[in-house]
Amino acid sequence: MVFRRFCLNQSKYDSYEEAFRTSFFKSDGYAPPSGFTSSLKTIAEFLNWPKDKSSTACDAACAFFFTLLNDRSDSLTAEEVSAAEAVVAPHISFISKRTREKNSEPALKLVKAFFLYCSCDELHVHQTTLLKNGVFLFHLHHALCTSAVAEAKASKDVVMATVAGSDEGLRTMTRIFPMPLVNILDAAKTVTRLSDMSYKQPMADRDVSLLENMAVCSVFAALRANWEGFWRGLDCERAAYDFIWNAGMKAAVVASLQHELDDVRMRESKAASDALWDYEGYRMNYPALQQFVCVDGYYIQQMLDAYANGEAVKILRPLEFTHHLCDLFIVTRELEEKRALMYLISRVNESDDEAARNFPVLRYLCFLLEDESLDEILQGTILVILRRLCHWQRNAEQIQDYHALDSLSLLLSRYLNALQTAGEETSVEYETQGSGLKCRFAVPCVRERVDLLLGIFENACIAMSRIRSDLIAEPTLSRLLRALLLCPTPAASHTVLSIVATSLASSPRSQALVYQSGLFPILLLLGASFESRDLSSYKKELLICVGLRLVIFPGAILSLAMALGIRDMEFVTLLALCAAPTAVNSFNMAQQLGGDSQLAGSAVVTSTAFSCVTLFIWITLFKQLGAF
Repeated sequence: MVFRRFCLNQSKYDSYEEAFRTSFFKSDGYAPPSGFTSSLKTIAEFLNWPKDKSSTACDAACAFFFTLLNDRSDSLTAEEVSAAEAVVAPHISFISKRTREKNSEPALKLVKAFFLYCSCDELHVHQTTLLKNGVFLFHLHHALCTSAVAEAKASKDVVMATVAGSDEGLRTMTRIFPMPLVNILDAAKTVTRLSDMSYKQPMADRDVSLLENMAVCSVFAALRANWEGFWRGLDCERAAYDFIWNAGMKAAVVASLQHELDDVRMRESKAASDALWDYEGYRMNYPALQQFVCVDGYYIQQMLDAYANGEAVKILRPLEFTHHLCDLFIVTRELEEKRALMYLISRVNESDDEAARNFPVLRYLCFLLEDESLDEILQGTILVILRRLCHWQRNAEQIQDYHALDSLSLLLSRYLNALQTAGEETSVEYETQGSGLKCRFAVPCVRERVDLLLGIFENACIAMSRIRSDLIAEPTLSRLLRALLLCPTPAASHTVLSIVATSLASSPRSQALVYQSGLFPILLLLGASFESRDLSSYKKELLICVGLRLVIFPGAILSLAMALGIRDMEFVTLLALCAAPTAVNSFNMAQQLGGDSQLAGSAVVTSTAFSCVTLFIWITLFKQLGAF
């Protein structure tokens, strides 16, 4: 009653509070624990005393409990400090709202001390309370707009105490600020602490578990969060692929928080009770960022510009980013933007091995290549991506499982057809048009796309042995050999021969197919029965045979076909049939039918040897004549 009358007189409480605290800490001032707890409850009543219109009693009680928790006597145990925290807990919402008023330093100090010495479970509950009752909203707004250093520091402490170790607090920050700005908090190197707090642990001579469960030990004592860097970042302007921030955006945040704060205060005045802030439903919208396409916190146009300028681009989660880029590619209707997005996917996977090794949308790329009407620029970019992806076995397996080899070999056939009429081409620099994403990149020509496809086959052949038998099976093998004829560059020739040699040398299935086909025993018998003296014995016969088979017969048939207007693929097929050497099976048939097997074998060997020259002549001649 004496304390109540003292507070009602609105006199200064300093001397009384000091005298009360001195008597309270006397060894015979209470009989713990019941007397201790009873005394604490009595003083806690003044934290929210209805007759305390000037908040004098509240400030006195706050100062007392702050001293008890922060500057306490060494004789206090963890159990007694927990008891003090327990009697303050029911009033923490009122005390925290008191911090929104001027001259509220005692309440502000008590809130910080209370957060340190409550248990971890209680800490998260009271952090949510500060989010709901608008205290966090007020102090965040105050920290952003006030120019007074001391007041700003106090508000920053409340914001930090609300967010520390709280998933809800951190999610609220990400709904207010851009993710790269919030990520600055993770770049801490030194321990961050609340100001004016002693972090002095109570005596733990009774119950060690109480001490270990206090937030001061498990959360705040080793809190590493770069809050100084975060507050500094609010005053720095950036325009990068992962972070866009300027003074206008900061002003927009302040205005939006002020609007939310006014709404909370208006509802409080109407209802004459606490009004809650919908912190979970709030999301800050930045008008300045509406013009930019953003995926996973990365601005696409700025990222394209960074790649164009040769800057280093680092993506924290490249797999998710690639997947979301593909999702954006699917829903985008503008062809120019699709081209830019596919180019960006290729650059991301080119610079990140993890994204390439575990490429998440390989099946979709294979599906795109099945579409014969797919844009050629997109085709070229996808081929660039696939050539790199096939370095890893996992991707090569998926290409085989999704039957993409058929689509790729068909695409190779179409490119070879186009190569006959396209002539010599070189890659060109392409720049996207329109008002969408802007980028500039090289578009491979037809010959380069053929090289890309051969590179895909070669990388897949090296990465996975199971795919090799499919590469030298029909119709893929025929298309590879046709590429060898129509694209006789050293690189293409080496690639095709490497694919065939590797597949035959290391694929038992391919060797078995050759053996089971009957070609292997015929070649073996032919080689064993051939003798060089047979050539001198059959000079006249061999001259007639080889001349008819390699010169007269193909010359007559191909000339007739030329006159009849047969061109392109049909003419090449006819050339392969007419100008080929004598079939190997003729040796076997001569033996079975009682013919001259020695002459047949010599004809096979001789025509095969001379066909290397005659085939080259026929191909060169009719290509110059425009037959294909």
